[in-house]
Amino acid sequence: LTDQEKADRLHVESLLAGKSRPIRELFERLRPHFEGDGAKVKSTETEGGDIRYYFSRVNFADIRFRETSLVLRLRVGAGAVADPDFAWNKGEHDSSDIGRVQLRVGEAIPVNVMEWVARAKAFTRSRHG
Repeated sequence: LTDQEKADRLHVESLLAGKSRPIRELFERLRPHFEGDGAKVKSTETEGGDIRYYFSRVNFADIRFRETSLVLRLRVGAGAVADPDFAWNKGEHDSSDIGRVQLRVGEAIPVNVMEWVARAKAFTRSRHG
């Protein structure tokens, strides 16, 4: 890891340490699906802190923390997912190839979410190197 990648990982761990135990546990169930494959991670100050996964400068996923849930935003390619639980971006500043799903503490993570993560990784690698 580069010095910057090490610093980014420390920042992510610091952010997680400040979250409630149920939120951290939910994140830890998702984490293995984002990491590996050469994916890098960083945290930003967006909405009080989020975690972003990327291969190049363009992230394939970001995770935003709420009181009792996580909002998972995935770059899968415009129209690539047809599921009522997957809400497409409509904002003028957000890319139309990103959709989001909310995952609540105490609820099972839908199987589709793991498929969407894999799709986001493949799409981002193919489009953004």
